[in-house]
Amino acid sequence: MLDKTQDYKIDVTELTVPERIKLQEKLFELGYSWILSGRIPNNLDSKYIFLGRDSIIGCSNRKKTIKDDSNIILNAYDIIQEPEPIITPQGISLRDYFAGCALSAMAGMSEKGVSRFETLTNEKVAKEVYQVADAMLKARSC
Repeated sequence: MLDKTQDYKIDVTELTVPERIKLQEKLFELGYSWILSGRIPNNLDSKYIFLGRDSIIGCSNRKKTIKDDSNIILNAYDIIQEPEPIITPQGISLRDYFAGCALSAMAGMSEKGVSRFETLTNEKVAKEVYQVADAMLKARSC
């Protein structure tokens, strides 16, 4: 659940326009709105979305802002995919937390004395731990 006493930053540079619309619609459901246009998706070309403590959505094409030190970085896909985003006290999503747990477990695995990290590229390791995290989230909601 998003804590409305916190400021958040979401990097949307990798999202498609339909995904950006879906993200904004999810934020509207969570009680956020644009100061001028309310709950109508807009600013679809911005690189970053900011969620303020006042439930206002802002945007920018710059990564750094005046309030940058107080912003918690969120993963846009966590908001789009989860019924309600769960943020740990450290400011990471439950999906990221589960991926970290999977990564830690994977680090201890070996096959015939060869570490899993020696047989996979970094990209494959990252993909695999997030697949495990997604499976954990799916099992959690059953």
